[in-house]
Formats: sequence, structure tokens, C-alpha cells
Amino acid sequence: MSVPSFSRWRSRWPASRASAGRNANGLLPSEWRAIPCLPVTCATPTPCGFPEPDGRTCRGEVAQARFVRRNSCSMRPSDSTRDRPTQETPLFQTCTWLNEPSNWEITNGVLAMTSDKGSDFWRDTHYGFTRDSGHFFGSRREGDFSASLCIEGDYTDLYDQAGIMVRVDETTWIKAGIELSDGEACLGSVLTVGQSDWATAIHHGPASRLHLRVTVAIGVLRLQWSQDGLRWPLLRLCPFPQASSYLVGPMCCSPERGGLKVRFSEFQIGAPVGKALHDLT
Repeated sequence: MSVPSFSRWRSRWPASRASAGRNANGLLPSEWRAIPCLPVTCATPTPCGFPEPDGRTCRGEVAQARFVRRNSCSMRPSDSTRDRPTQETPLFQTCTWLNEPSNWEITNGVLAMTSDKGSDFWRDTHYGFTRDSGHFFGSRREGDFSASLCIEGDYTDLYDQAGIMVRVDETTWIKAGIELSDGEACLGSVLTVGQSDWATAIHHGPASRLHLRVTVAIGVLRLQWSQDGLRWPLLRLCPFPQASSYLVGPMCCSPERGGLKVRFSEFQIGAPVGKALHDLT
């Protein structure tokens, strides 16, 4: 399944409007103004060619200003959103698959997928095998960041798992979320730097819906979870190798079967959340 390009939105601007002093989108200069915002990238991993409001053509470059119709801006950051991940583009549009599952779709900002049999991420420890066959839908992020998402899953078989992943390469990554183990839904994480560890405990709340947030900053990874998206207890704090860029996004595995159905929503990436370690908001 391919992710549609935003270039399809060009059709909303009739060619006849790109005249009489109007720009490539058919608007007069007085109808547009630039406002400062966080740097954002084109909504597609490669240049989409969509005409920007100021008449330029997108080449996948980072923009320092977002152009909006005069007096109709709804994108200006407010104090209430400054300290949490912000979504500047439909982020699933920026993701690419590692081990694309046979069945998946994106509808109204929700990624729904069904796992393939034998999908897993693990390196060496205890079991003696290496697996890099799990499903991962990653968006590339340069520098430090915070990312969050909501996971809904129906976990029934041993090692059924879904959550969030941060990945540098096949030997350096972390995955975290709900995993079924010994008949119990557990909340945990696997940190891999050459070899995998496994930190897990029984989750005493509802496992069918959960929020996760990960922050990577200055070589440290902070992992938090939330039942309601409001209170964020600490799940893990650990060193994590610094890299020029990271892939982050939804992860799903079912080592013992196929058919685990999972939904991911509310996917956001932004500047690192700089709150104190015991500030759970």
C-alpha cells in the first residue's frame, strides 16, 4: 500500500487563478503572511513538488516559516502546547516501513494493521538468535526529540506486543509497550545496544489502550507511559547512543502467530519535553 502524496491538493487551486499578480496558489500577496514556527519538513519523505504559498516549489527542505491565509492562522503554538510534542504535519505520511505487514491502512490519522506470523525484534541474549523481522513504521528525526502515540491492541498469544520504537540501526534500538507473557499483559521495554535486554512487569491497568511517550536528549532516553494521556509515570531511564538522526514510530510483533490486530493514533513528534523527572504531566 502506498502513502498518497500531498501533491493531490494542487487540484483545489484552479489554473485560472494563477494570474493577475497572484502566486502559484492563485492568491494575492496581501492574502498571505509568514509566521514563525518550529522548523518543519515536507509531508513526504521525498520532495512532493507541491507549490508553496509564496510561489516556491517544495523540494523536501526544512522551512523556517509556515505561510497561512491572513487572519486565519490556527497553527501558532500556545503556552499550553509548548512543552509537549507537537504535530506540524500528518506524521504517518512521513513514515516508511521496516518489514511492511501484509495488511495495513491509514484512515483519518489512524494506522490499523495486522501482524504477520513470526515477526519479532531481538538480538542474541538468552535465546541465542537474532530477529529483525518485526513491523516498524518509522519517521526520521534529526537531533533530540519527544514522540508519543496511542496504542490499541487485542493481545491473546504469547509474546504478542505493540508499542513504540526508536531505532538507529539493526544493532541499536529500543522497543516498548504491552507484551503478553505467561498469560499476563505486561508493560515493558527491550533496549538493544549490540545485545538485547528485557525489562518487564505485569500491567495492572487496562492493556487494550495505552499511551507511550519517549524522549531522546543528550544521550539519554526517557520512556513514559499513560493510561489517559494526562499523567505520565516513568517507565525507563537509560543511556542511549547519540546519532545524527533517529527513526521513531509504531512497532508491532507476534513471534508465535500471525493476526495480532493493532491500531495506532495520536502520533506526535516535537522538541524534547524538558520537564523535571518527577513531573508526571
